[in-house]
Amino acid sequence: ALKRLQLNYVDIIYCHRCDPLMDIEQIVSNFTDIIRSGKALFWGTSNWKMIDIIKAYYIAKQNPYYIGPIMEQPQYSMFNRQIVESEYYELTKP
Repeated sequence: ALKRLQLNYVDIIYCHRCDPLMDIEQIVSNFTDIIRSGKALFWGTSNWKMIDIIKAYYIAKQNPYYIGPIMEQPQYSMFNRQIVESEYYELTKP
């Protein structure tokens, strides 16, 4: 895909929806490998549950080799605000 886009790397790659059948540590490991291979600079999550984001963050924090997600791209609109304003709000508290 990078050749088709005429790019050497992308700034960020997203993991859309956490797969409940896959171990979160394996997801963190796979995205770390993509970043360390130079194909992406960062990775983030999209439409993940708060608990899964926290797990991925702490897995990466506990293992110095792993790189954790840097952002979440939630579904958010004037019709769909519940998750961001209640669940994700807890992630932003200092």
